Amino acid sequence: MKKSLLVLFFSGTLLVAGQLSAQNYNWDAKPVLHSVPESYKKESAVFILDKRHIKYVPAEKGDDIDVYRTVHRIIRLLDDKGVEYFNTMTIGAPAGAEIQNVSARTIKADGKVVSLTKNQIKTNKDEHGMLQYHLAFEGVEKGDEVELFYTEKRPFSIFGVEMMQFSLPVAKAKFQIEAPDYLVFETKGYNEFPTAKDTLMGETKLYSAEASSIDALEEEEYSDLTPNLKRIEYKLAFSGGSDVRLYTWNDLAKRIFDLSYTFNDREKDAVERYLKPLNLSEIKSEEEKIIAIESAIKKDIVLNDELNDRSYLMMNTVLEKKTAGELGMLRLHTACFKAAGIQHEVGVTSNRFQYPVDDKFENWNKLDIYLIYFPKTKQYAMPASSTLRYPAIPVLARENKGIFCKVTTLGNVTSAIASVRNIPALTMDESVNNIIANVSFDKESMVPEVNFRHLFKGYSAFSLREAVEFVAKDKEKELALALCGITQQADDIQSYTFKNKGLQHYSDNKALELESVVKAEHLMEKAGSKWLFKVGDVIGRQAEMYQEKKRKLPINMPYPHALVRDITINVPEGYKIVNPEAVRFVVADKENSMGFKSDYTLEGNKMVIHKNGSYSRSAYLISEIDPFRKVINAPADFNKVTLVMEKL
Repeated sequence: MKKSLLVLFFSGTLLVAGQLSAQNYNWDAKPVLHSVPESYKKESAVFILDKRHIKYVPAEKGDDIDVYRTVHRIIRLLDDKGVEYFNTMTIGAPAGAEIQNVSARTIKADGKVVSLTKNQIKTNKDEHGMLQYHLAFEGVEKGDEVELFYTEKRPFSIFGVEMMQFSLPVAKAKFQIEAPDYLVFETKGYNEFPTAKDTLMGETKLYSAEASSIDALEEEEYSDLTPNLKRIEYKLAFSGGSDVRLYTWNDLAKRIFDLSYTFNDREKDAVERYLKPLNLSEIKSEEEKIIAIESAIKKDIVLNDELNDRSYLMMNTVLEKKTAGELGMLRLHTACFKAAGIQHEVGVTSNRFQYPVDDKFENWNKLDIYLIYFPKTKQYAMPASSTLRYPAIPVLARENKGIFCKVTTLGNVTSAIASVRNIPALTMDESVNNIIANVSFDKESMVPEVNFRHLFKGYSAFSLREAVEFVAKDKEKELALALCGITQQADDIQSYTFKNKGLQHYSDNKALELESVVKAEHLMEKAGSKWLFKVGDVIGRQAEMYQEKKRKLPINMPYPHALVRDITINVPEGYKIVNPEAVRFVVADKENSMGFKSDYTLEGNKMVIHKNGSYSRSAYLISEIDPFRKVINAPADFNKVTLVMEKL
């Protein structure tokens, strides 16, 4: 998608005036060891300097602009682990770019400078055919500094992002863009990294931002690391002295419109013929029409992500060849919805776990998920997913913003403007993972037999529907075994059956069900005249969260969800449970936005346990980590519960 936007949408040339020389970067001729901030002396290594310098240079011939990106790093190695991290390095360029020079050296603790020779810099190609450089810093020891810089030559880039924070601390981080003054850039820093300030130097403008003492940041349980890293994004905003703003959301909407709604008569005729057998005029509900069209397309047309032939953007070709790439699938959906008179808007969004959309900064670079929004139903569809069905879309697109193309018509002129939409989460009750278990015991051996119903809805059923639909028959029992979670022995499963199979249930969100009967001998132990029943293990092993370090990242779960567990225990005749209160748990935060509750009732020889876990939000503050940890750990604590049965 990113390539599609930047390649198919980009048109026109930039005005070129004057010349700048290509990147000519160097380091200090006489380096000295740097001091390490006191707060970082216990780290394995510290980035003394991390500098990114991006230079836009008019090409010697034609109207092209070349881009030179230089990375300069100085790293102090403070212990053996730090030496292990950095005694070798691999440098590679992104697609379309080439590395033009690599320089590296070691500054020893005694001040001696050892430059890497050509023999210590090897090259090979990665699996994509891109050249890589492998650096070996021989004899490097703790207390040394390793320094390197390299320059990439890149194609002209309208948008960009630089990540400025890592799992090791950075004493000084610098970012620069150097460009002719007729190319005007805008930047924005995130997570307290500053926005760049610009300085005019003759006919060159320099955009600079820097930060000191950037602490290390690592992935934590239930967190999204990338969106919380310090970074700076940039975009070309004006060119050639014009005051017309470039690459706005409205520009994006117009280009999406041109891509999605421009059809010739031959294409329109092909679409009309394709829709005729669906008898849409006999379907009263617009939602049912949406489902019918999407179901037909995804049944008939094979999605081929590698298909780059532009002829497969034509509807007559797609319908004839029965295959399409991502953009071809998008165009086919919009052509069919338009022909059927279904109101809809095409839009694009990003992966919120990586780069959530910031509608205040018009960076198209990470927009790689096409969606279609239906105003009447307020639901979404994803054309380029062969398995998802309306209204299911990937969870990474929800709780995010999307840029949608709102079509407007004035007289005979049809155009589009951008509509920024919040793509909401599903509610907690729409994504559930429930277990209904009925436990009985053999009269002679007291071996438990558990009759299970596992129910999955919403995002708790995501990918499971595909797994159940497409699993090979000889692998089906393995899948049932994994979903039961109560045993690892396939022979323990006496029988199983899946209900509500089929991808169409993404549309009605009918729960995918697994019914099974499991012999669970491992849940029962004899202790003298008593029997110990490990009731906590009926729900399967649960996640635990224990963190000794201070929490740095906010809490993020993929989606709000609920987990209900109902366990009925048929107490054997002549026995009683002496410690039923052991199953009682109550944990919740002050707002009841998350919680875990387990309680029971006794009715004759039946003990009925009802457990309910819930997270009504997907995001929680760092300050909420203590109640969150207690709620997460409560089901794991329930795993440890054993009920004691003794004779009356």
